[in-house]
Amino acid sequence: MTNKSTIAAMVAAQTEAMAERRKARGCLRAYKGWPGFTTTELGDWIDLCKEADVPYVDAVKIATAKTDDLLQFDSKPELIIPFFKAVETGISSRTIKGPCMVRWSCCSCMTVKSRVCNGRHDWHPDLLQLDIDDMRAFDIIFEHPAEFIHAWLRPWIKPVKQDDYPIEFRVFVRDNQVQGISNYYPQMALPDTREVQDWVDVCRAYAESLIETQKQPMNLPMLEKSPLDLSMNQWTVDFIVEAKSRMPLFLEGGPPNTPVWGAHPCCFEGKKIEGVALEL
Repeated sequence: MTNKSTIAAMVAAQTEAMAERRKARGCLRAYKGWPGFTTTELGDWIDLCKEADVPYVDAVKIATAKTDDLLQFDSKPELIIPFFKAVETGISSRTIKGPCMVRWSCCSCMTVKSRVCNGRHDWHPDLLQLDIDDMRAFDIIFEHPAEFIHAWLRPWIKPVKQDDYPIEFRVFVRDNQVQGISNYYPQMALPDTREVQDWVDVCRAYAESLIETQKQPMNLPMLEKSPLDLSMNQWTVDFIVEAKSRMPLFLEGGPPNTPVWGAHPCCFEGKKIEGVALEL
């Protein structure tokens, strides 16, 4: 059981971290970036999926803002009023039928992650809220290496589930090669069945198609001084298994996993990323 002093220390650390974030909001983002494939930009991934003929969860862009403007929302709120008005309009007049969610180019909000990671995948009105003032969104936007950032509307997919968690896979790509494939949720274990292995194979094939199609250098300025060759594909890509088709669909992509920064290793936590990891 966590004692009171430990809880107090955790709260103090979080408060200090939030103070640093608020201080940073008056600044420009951490990395400016350069031309190339932006691993944290959903639009780049959607375009790539179309070109590579990889099935994906639909997405409609409903608003655009300068990334630096969003990061100054405390000191210059007038800069982002048009953006959030466009978000409201996009949600109210949505062209996607059925339950939807709204997200940033570079990430979903803490609300989405919190619900899904706690086994609550049912749709909720909170999934239509876009709030820059949450720790997860702000931190990722602060590192977003693109001049503009967008709000996207997406259908809320009904997934195949295991122990109340959606079945998703993360594919790790290093130097134009599939490095490993993991069950996305280390909170649960996936059974080593024929169907699960088929899903893994499909995710691998989709990732290889994306690798073959994507020829641009990586827009990863935060890894400029790392040993990674940024002229090659260095990223992760996530797939969700849709209940209706019982097949994986591209969900989102992100940066590679590195010792200093990047994507979570999922079920490869504490292990070398290679092969397939269905559980911790």
